[in-house]
Amino acid sequence: MCKRVEGEKILPYLLRYIQEQPRVVMAFIAMACALGMYMDMRAFVDKHMDTLQNVTAELKEMNTRLEHLEREHEFARSAAK
Repeated sequence: MCKRVEGEKILPYLLRYIQEQPRVVMAFIAMACALGMYMDMRAFVDKHMDTLQNVTAELKEMNTRLEHLEREHEFARSAAK
């Protein structure tokens, strides 16, 4: 493991760490990117789920109105006979 030399500043230490442990650094970057993508996708799905729920509610209301109109039409048709 890359140990910090006494009195060494943080930037040279980090650069040396990246040079000596590139797999660890790349794994950390990959995990951070995966986490970022997950959070972004979750926000995207949540946003669209709200929209989908609103559309579903509107469709249910329209379906109820259509059923009511169909019943009125059938009633008018049977009364005209």
